[in-house]
Amino acid sequence: LMPNGCCEAMSRNSAITRFDCAHCDIKSGCCLLYEYCVSCCMRPDQKNILLEMIEATSGHRLRQILAATDQFELCTLKCRTSSNVCYLL
Repeated sequence: LMPNGCCEAMSRNSAITRFDCAHCDIKSGCCLLYEYCVSCCMRPDQKNILLEMIEATSGHRLRQILAATDQFELCTLKCRTSSNVCYLL
């Protein structure tokens, strides 16, 4: 944290990967932590899996899912409600 309260900008040499799945098992779709689950779920290629999840859901959970306004909200819901922090189940 810098004296002005802002975070230091990452250098261009920093290895930052957007939508990283390094801490997730791609076969099972489960991750070590909730944050990793959301990151991996946010990959553009996950949209079809999220659509399948919506089609396979009913009742109270479907109302929660339909209230989501974007992929991030769907991913947070998906990862938060899985006991194994999984984005594929």
